[in-house]
Amino acid sequence: MAKVTVMDEKRKIIRHLALSIIFLAIFIFLNRPEVILLSHLGSVVWYPATGLAFALLLGVSPYYAILVSIAGALAGTLIYRQPLTTYSETIGSIGISLCYAIAARDLRGPLRIDLGLR
Repeated sequence: MAKVTVMDEKRKIIRHLALSIIFLAIFIFLNRPEVILLSHLGSVVWYPATGLAFALLLGVSPYYAILVSIAGALAGTLIYRQPLTTYSETIGSIGISLCYAIAARDLRGPLRIDLGLR
């Protein structure tokens, strides 16, 4: 069995940190009002930040749900000037990312997604 060195652990942490920073930057960009397509007031037709979040949870790990929660709250605060104490910034953000994480866990495990999309 191969020994895990301190250098391997540092590389792993750096990769996770870099992925997290890149995800946050792209997620916040995709939350900008000029990127989101609305069909009429109140109905979102295209919300690419959700696809990015789900791709991270499904492709990398459902444990990134914590990062998705933080990203959602941060985007709401930075772009839409919502206070951090509102429902959508706390319970709403955590609840949505938790639902995505459960779906990603199920699609990675018992309900195996068909990677060939056949």
